[in-house]
Amino acid sequence: MAKVISHPLLDDDVLVKIELAERDYLSPYFKPMPNRETIVAMIHDGTFDGVQIGPGKNWFIWESTLLNFINALAARRQQKLAA
Repeated sequence: MAKVISHPLLDDDVLVKIELAERDYLSPYFKPMPNRETIVAMIHDGTFDGVQIGPGKNWFIWESTLLNFINALAARRQQKLAA
């Protein structure tokens, strides 16, 4: 799966590089995929918790916020199907 960086204080949460978040987490739920600028905007508006780090200023997203977002999408889809 994705190459991740472990948070030093939270062993169960990891940072996922934005390109891997697109491919491994979000692509099953979006057709077409949101572009990187949209995903960065989602970090800025608080949808995802992320940071820009490293010499290349790469964006990373905390896996827990990705999973919370995906679970919310799945719950909305279930509600639509149940209606």
